[in-house]
Amino acid sequence: MVVSAGGLEGERYADDLIKGLWALKADSSAAIVAVPEAVMLPKVGDCLAVQREMLRFCGESNYMRFAILDVYGGDEEMDTSVKEFRAGIGNSYLDCGAAYFPWVKLPLYRINSELILPASPLVAAIYGRVDNSRGVWKAPANESARNVTGCSFKLSQPQVLNLTSPSDGGVNINSIILSPGKGVLLWGARTLIPDAVPTRYINVKRTLGFLKSTISSSLNCFLYEPNTPSTWKNIEKTIGAYLEGFRLRGGVYGHSYAECFRVSAWSPAAATATASTVAAAPASPADQTILVKVEVALVKPGEFIEL
Repeated sequence: MVVSAGGLEGERYADDLIKGLWALKADSSAAIVAVPEAVMLPKVGDCLAVQREMLRFCGESNYMRFAILDVYGGDEEMDTSVKEFRAGIGNSYLDCGAAYFPWVKLPLYRINSELILPASPLVAAIYGRVDNSRGVWKAPANESARNVTGCSFKLSQPQVLNLTSPSDGGVNINSIILSPGKGVLLWGARTLIPDAVPTRYINVKRTLGFLKSTISSSLNCFLYEPNTPSTWKNIEKTIGAYLEGFRLRGGVYGHSYAECFRVSAWSPAAATATASTVAAAPASPADQTILVKVEVALVKPGEFIEL
């Protein structure tokens, strides 16, 4: 899906791109968000403002969303552009997006030349390809880029390490490298967040979002069911059956139900209710609430992450 932020002529403004972004707020299909035009804005501060808004857009959404960011100035050199990006991207919703450096070269066969462009549309296409061929749980790393002739900047091994694992605690930036015999590859699959948490990995973060979204949708059939232990059990069975199929496709780690996921459903009101209190007062909306807890093993068997 492409959202227009104005005509082809005239100057672009950060506010135009942000308005176009939030036009997708109610669209559940916008799972991967890329705004390559952000790096074409006249000032790096404007670009970073759009990118911070992309992270907020994804982080505050009830749907599965993930932002792919380009580094402003990634078509020229590394030190200044990476430093400005890390200093200006902020500290909020860092696990809701990933950045890639440098830009890529596309062939212009008719004039025997090349065009240097930000990589986010290419990366989004690779995400989609991996999702369709393997699944959202597969890390989009060591994946080849098709119809691309090279990178705008050739990274050395120390530079790759500085991007993906910065020693100063800065945000992670994934590399795009030119590998002999393999062509252009995505190298690294980390979100921006520098902390050693499970959601530092793109596939873990996106899988959590995918499961939360699909499981929430599957529970709509229980909206008008009575708040009873029988309903809680049916909810647990429904989610458990879905996650078992997910396990068999390789989406979680482990060889058994117990190693891969845990599901529980209950009512908070039932824990404190007695026969006398139930008879004395009619049920309130809070009494009709059913809580569902889902934990999955996405990093190693038996190490659970709560949705």
